[in-house]
Amino acid sequence: MTKAVHPKRNRRGVRLHRRLVTDELTDVIPRLLKFSVGAVAGCDWASATLWRHGRAVDTFASAAVAAELDELQFGTELGPALDALSQQGAVCVGRLAESKAWPVLAETAAQLGAASVLCHGLYVHRSAQWSALGTFSLYSATPDAFSDEDRDFGSILAAYLSVAVAVAHRREDVDRREAALHRGLSTRDVIGQAKGILMERQRLSAGEAFDVLRRVSQRLNRKIADVASHLAETGELL
Repeated sequence: MTKAVHPKRNRRGVRLHRRLVTDELTDVIPRLLKFSVGAVAGCDWASATLWRHGRAVDTFASAAVAAELDELQFGTELGPALDALSQQGAVCVGRLAESKAWPVLAETAAQLGAASVLCHGLYVHRSAQWSALGTFSLYSATPDAFSDEDRDFGSILAAYLSVAVAVAHRREDVDRREAALHRGLSTRDVIGQAKGILMERQRLSAGEAFDVLRRVSQRLNRKIADVASHLAETGELL
């Protein structure tokens, strides 16, 4: 079944791109899902489930129907979204409630009134290979709701979403490394202060002062940084 081109797709797509590169991920995804429902004829609900470290970490949905169907698929590890995640291509099911491949999903879809679905995997190219970021799914109450054109347009939306997720992950990684660096610098500073106190009080070398901190740390079963912090703040070693 072929449907006419949605007249507002290109123009709205430009506006969407501007949002994706400026907003936080938790704002971008709901906007994209809302946009998808309005832009893709036949789409009644949309969802995105994010995938990290080999598991689903969060699900966004324009409605409870889409959220329940996504969560069921990732909970059972069966369904078109999982297929899209593994095969790096769109998966379109025109008669979801009649599917024999996923009987539990088919029964639930029938109960919820979801007749068809179009799923895209989200990917980013890292270290010379494609890494999965999650899935983007369009659900419809109408059987055979999605055309080849909808598949192509969905791939564009999925690409937008992949960029947004990848940028958010990169930002999180940078923030985590910066936080670790700051903790490391702070730890080194407080240990230096504690060593200075011991060197002055007990006429020790820097190495000897560190050995004192290490022995106290082992005896108390506390981190050296904690022992050093206590000494720097209170003037007491124990």
